[in-house]
Amino acid sequence: MLVTHRPGDRPVQHDRPSGEILFEFRRFGNVVKVSAIHVDSNTEICLVGAPSVGEYALKKAAIRKLVYVMGRQGKDAGQD
Repeated sequence: MLVTHRPGDRPVQHDRPSGEILFEFRRFGNVVKVSAIHVDSNTEICLVGAPSVGEYALKKAAIRKLVYVMGRQGKDAGQD
């Protein structure tokens, strides 16, 4: 399932990067693999979580990791 987050959508987290973020959720047995791509910087992260926590919590975790990785790479996270 591919989910798109655009500026102006309901905020998932206050310190999210500006710009578009693409999310993909893939279920493998009792885990969900979440991929998130920040379109402007072409930064991609992946994480694995429990499906029981829900899509919203998995998105928040993916955005936190994306902000962290972009900070480590020296890319502007474009704080809103």
